[in-house]
Amino acid sequence: MSEVDYLIDNIKEKEWTAITGPRLVGKTTLAKSVAYHLRDTEGWTVVYLNVSGVKDFKDFVVMTYAKLPKRVKLKLILESALFSGIKVGITGEGIYGEAILENRIPPVQALVNMLQFLGKKSIVIWDEIQELKTGIPELMASLWKLRSEVDDIEELPSIIVTGSSVRVLSYFIEPTKIGFGGESLSSGVHFVGREFDNLNLEPLSRQTTIEYLANGLRECNVNYRLVELEEIYEFSMGLPGIVNPYGRKRCKGLSHSKALQYAKRVSLSKIREEILNILRTSFPKSWEKLAVALSLYSKNVPLKEISRRTGASLSTIYEMLEELTNWGYLEKSVEGRRKYKFKGLAYLEAAREI
Repeated sequence: MSEVDYLIDNIKEKEWTAITGPRLVGKTTLAKSVAYHLRDTEGWTVVYLNVSGVKDFKDFVVMTYAKLPKRVKLKLILESALFSGIKVGITGEGIYGEAILENRIPPVQALVNMLQFLGKKSIVIWDEIQELKTGIPELMASLWKLRSEVDDIEELPSIIVTGSSVRVLSYFIEPTKIGFGGESLSSGVHFVGREFDNLNLEPLSRQTTIEYLANGLRECNVNYRLVELEEIYEFSMGLPGIVNPYGRKRCKGLSHSKALQYAKRVSLSKIREEILNILRTSFPKSWEKLAVALSLYSKNVPLKEISRRTGASLSTIYEMLEELTNWGYLEKSVEGRRKYKFKGLAYLEAAREI
């Protein structure tokens, strides 16, 4: 069964899904393509939110509210007017979001209400969910509360989360192993949310990448050499987020070298920015030193020398390498002197440019 058919089945069967995989593997493309296909062909409602840039859980709930259909917003306003004393009509649709920000409606309950009112033929996509960071326990509390308050699973919306961090996504995939302390990480009473099914996307194989590009370029009447397709595979390691921009530019008349240059420019900036965001979040006090350390590591500078040049301790550098392994940028090496190596040339080049 293809990933598309698998996700469609999950949506219709109300099997909540966590789409995982490395950066640029096509997680967002798959989720949005399937959801909007069902919207256009079968009338499903789609709520899509890219979580990047969200400040905290309250902000996440307000941003989700902003993406809701107008009919759902109006139902929420009427509900809040009945039970919270909010006067409808002061600021229109935005009044519910204002009530959340002002703590007149608890964010957890607000999100539960939103998901209940969306109805059964709805799809909610929270893209790059790891960006919610410390708000994830509250999200899990909301989903746990939603599931406990609704008797018939068919009445729930279908929920999809995407993310690159193995550690963060495990909260959704294996909640029975992780658990949470209530709605905060420090509380002592644990509960678990509903387990998400894991749809893990892998980069295309060498053969699939070359065949995919060859077929597409032939359809565009573009002449190509096998060595060119080999070169784009060596750089992309089969990541669709690199392969597809290259193919589109070739079909628009660009030469191999210019199309490859474009694909590199677009992809490396995205990879580099995400790596820096990971360092800023995970190591707020030392991220600048570690950014330099990672760049030196990508250039084969010895770890002790990296520590001496940057002032970062060896233990902190190892913590950084382990964190980036959790995110899929590095993998533990079984050969050679180095314990960690970059998973692909694109990741290596992005690190070198930090």
